[in-house]
Parts: sequence; structure tokens; C-alpha cells
Amino acid sequence: MSTQCVKCEEGKAIILVGTNGSFCKECFLKYFTHKFRAALGKHPVVRYDDKVAVAFSGGLNSSAMLHVLLESLSPLSFKRLKFHPGIIFVDETVLLPEEKNYEIYLNEIESIMKASGLPYHIVKLEKILSISDDTVIENNDDTAQTCNLRELFDSIKSITSKQELLYRLRCKLLTYKAKELGYQHIFLGETSSRLAINILSNIAQGQGAHLSLDTGFTDNGRYLGINLLRPLRDIGAKEIAVYTNINKIQSVFLPNFSTKVPATSSIQRLTEDFIVSLTSDFPATETTVYRTSNKLEMMKNSKKEENKDTNENCFLCCGPLDTQIKEGNASALQAIEFTENLSNGIFGTAENPHLPHDLKSTSKLPQSDSGDDYCETQEKTMVNLCHSCKILHKDVNTEVNFDPIFEHLFKNSSKVTNEEMRKQLEDVLLDC
Repeated sequence: MSTQCVKCEEGKAIILVGTNGSFCKECFLKYFTHKFRAALGKHPVVRYDDKVAVAFSGGLNSSAMLHVLLESLSPLSFKRLKFHPGIIFVDETVLLPEEKNYEIYLNEIESIMKASGLPYHIVKLEKILSISDDTVIENNDDTAQTCNLRELFDSIKSITSKQELLYRLRCKLLTYKAKELGYQHIFLGETSSRLAINILSNIAQGQGAHLSLDTGFTDNGRYLGINLLRPLRDIGAKEIAVYTNINKIQSVFLPNFSTKVPATSSIQRLTEDFIVSLTSDFPATETTVYRTSNKLEMMKNSKKEENKDTNENCFLCCGPLDTQIKEGNASALQAIEFTENLSNGIFGTAENPHLPHDLKSTSKLPQSDSGDDYCETQEKTMVNLCHSCKILHKDVNTEVNFDPIFEHLFKNSSKVTNEEMRKQLEDVLLDC
């Protein structure tokens, strides 16, 4: 690394930023702020006088984002931002009841939010089960919801599925709370380092069709029309660490499912270990991987055009369904489902087979001999899930019926399907 700043050519360099060269302290702070504001300027989603919620977790990313946001909103700032920010924190204590220091962490986080001077709101994760409609979170007793949500996560077999479900529920709860409070946008603290990890781990989990929504600057308001924005997507984890160290920004680390577990415990953890180790020798790895998501915009538009007649979204992740294949088109997904059902003996045995006439029916669950409502509910749920969320749903322990919980999570955040809408209006429709 050069000892001289490439910007001012006078100061002593303190950090090497990718291929941009080495920066001194003052130039780096200007560079960091410029990257944050440039992301908002390149994607003019936030308008004048909009209300924006900051998804605050207490970690380095969200703490740095909150600090640079406050700097950009200052009256002394050049071309200061002119929108109204607030803070939303999701309390996930329900998932780690054995953590003794969680209360101390929560108090520290609340003190940070209070010191910012912005309006802040704390919502518990179990409130996701207390939502009566798209805009109201009921203030009822959390005891039952706490037990149900904890039991649901305890029944999930792998840490991979636990982390994925937690991310989806967190996004949904943030949008519910934001809509209730009147916010139009939510800032997420996902950096280029985190997005590079998410891209590879999402592909490994079968979420390739939704990469542009999960890693782009905006998710196009797929959750209740509230935009999830990523203003730090052009900034790496190393830059975040240096920025927080220079400004002495207080942050709080909250333990989660991947804390103190081996790298092979989950797909997300293994991908993170792979990216971090590779980046140590090849610094451009993160940028190369995460910029791939920008090139998937054309694929997303093509998929939207293909499904414009159905316009169906997954009930869990709210992304476009990738399981609807046009007549006559070959599908690797259908082949995978057929092979899986064949291996599980759903189509009988070699001596007594009962294969379907086409592959389209292979995704349906077999009906039980008793004809109970459970299989019908399961089949209806699976049909309305994308490929990745189907895998997650299958990872839930089937010995206990958790479908009422899943149905509650689905029905409040999903759009009404064309078939359901027709059933609701069939009494007033005129036959032609």
C-alpha cells in the first residue's frame, strides 16, 4: 500500500480501497460519504419529504449507516438530504432465550437510538403472529405467539433454514411496522461484502430467480409496497470497519444462530467463510461477485414478462413464483420434483407403479386415504411457494402441524391470487 494519499497527494494513507488506491483519513471520510449519497442519487427512489425508516440492529453496518445518514441530514452538510428518517429495531430475544446478556445488549441499543435524536420504534419478532391486516399490529398478549414462534424455529432441522426464515420474517415485520407508521422506504445495512455472500448462498438454496430483488439497490416494494433499499451496497466491510473506528461509533453485537458454530453448520456460514478467505488473497472477489446481481436485471424483466398473465408471488418471500412453467417448455425444476417424489415412493413401487401422465402433477402432495384437511392445506401451501421456500417448508418437522402458523404468515402479506379473487366475486360476475 502506498504511504501517500492518491486524492490529496499530501496526507498519510490509512486504508487501501480496492482498485481506487490509498486514502488518508480526511479523503476517506469524504469518499465514504460520497459513496453513500451517490447510491441514493443514482437510484432516485427516495423523494423529497418522504419518510424513511432505518433498519437498525446495533451492528457495525447499521451503526455506520445511521451515522453517515445523520451527517448527511445536518444543516451544515453540503446539499443535505431532505427526507424524514426514523429508526426501527426488531427484538429477536424470543429465539435465544438462554442468552443471559441480551437485556444488557438491548439497553445499549436503545441508548444509541435515543442519542441519535430520531424517532425510534422497537418491535418484537413474535409480533409477526399478531397482525390482523396489512397495516395493524395488535397489542395483545405475546405469550402464545412467543411459544408458537419458538416452537416453530425449534422444529426446523437445519441452521440454514432457520437463518433464511428469520431473514424473511424480519423483512416482513419491518415492512408491517413501517407501513403502520407511515414510512415509504426502509434502509438496510447490507454492504457489498454481505451481498456477495448472499448471492452465492441464495443460488445454493435455489433462489436464483430472485437474486435481483435480494441483492439489488431496491426490491421494488415486494413486501406490502414498502421499498427495501441498500444504500451501502457499494461499500465493503473493511471500509465500514475503518469508518466506525475513525468516528468512534458505538455498536453492539447481538448473538444469532450462526454465532460460535463451525463453518459447515449452514450454507450461509460456509459461504461467508469461503468469501472471506478468498478475499484475503484476491481483494476484488467481493466486488466481482456482488456486481453480478446488476446483470440479472434483464433476467428479472424477462421472468416478469413471462408471468404477466398470472402475476403470482410466493407467499413467504413475496418474489415471483418460479414454479409456473409455460405449456410445452422443459423445466429442470419439474424434473427435480419428479425425481424426489419417485425416490420417496410417492408414485408407488417398481412392481405397482402409478406414474402421472405429465410432470405438472408431480409437485402436488399425495392425498391421504383418510382424506383429512391436513394434506389439502399442505398442498395449497406448497403450490403458493417458490422453489426455495418449498425446500424451507419441507425442513420443518412434520410430526407437529405448523401449517396454521405458516398460513397466518402468508395470508397477511401476500396478494390475492386470480383464482381466489374470482371465487370472491363469482356471485356478482355476469355469465357471457
